[in-house]
Amino acid sequence: MDFLLRQMDKTAAAIGASFVINCGDNFYKGGSAHDGVTGTTDSQWQTVYENIYNGPYLSNPNIKWYSVLGNHDYGLAKSPLYEIQYSLQNLGTGRWYMPDHNFTVIKTIPNSGGATLQFVFFDTQRIAISETSNTMTGGVNPVTLAQCNAQLQWLASTLASSTATWLFVIGHYHGRWLV
Repeated sequence: MDFLLRQMDKTAAAIGASFVINCGDNFYKGGSAHDGVTGTTDSQWQTVYENIYNGPYLSNPNIKWYSVLGNHDYGLAKSPLYEIQYSLQNLGTGRWYMPDHNFTVIKTIPNSGGATLQFVFFDTQRIAISETSNTMTGGVNPVTLAQCNAQLQWLASTLASSTATWLFVIGHYHGRWLV
């Protein structure tokens, strides 16, 4: 594992990466019912994230880790909230960035004449019909039909209003899992 982490850091440095996209299952214990974090001070913030991705390049607090939630981040009732709070409170090294279940980031491509990239980060778990044990009625993180519809409306509106040169949607699940 150390080799892979070192290589990730070296590759990011070689290409001059300015951010990392993290597609969920951020705190995954191998299918445990207790996947996720128990709070913003859970030791996993250090053992699974801060102390793991700590190479000389990727440990830079200016290299943001844009993150979305995956199904295993929903194993504990408040884990999604804690992952969002960790970002909002700028905890740890300040690299973790997940200000809400859904958010966008727009980047201008250097030396491109103003071309832009828009990244739309979307919590696919909340609309994944296959995940009723976590997010639907009775789950540890129940989502109402109204919340699901509001999320889909947000996505449609965000995509329709984009003026970016290139538009990317980032989520944990791909389309076949969704409503």
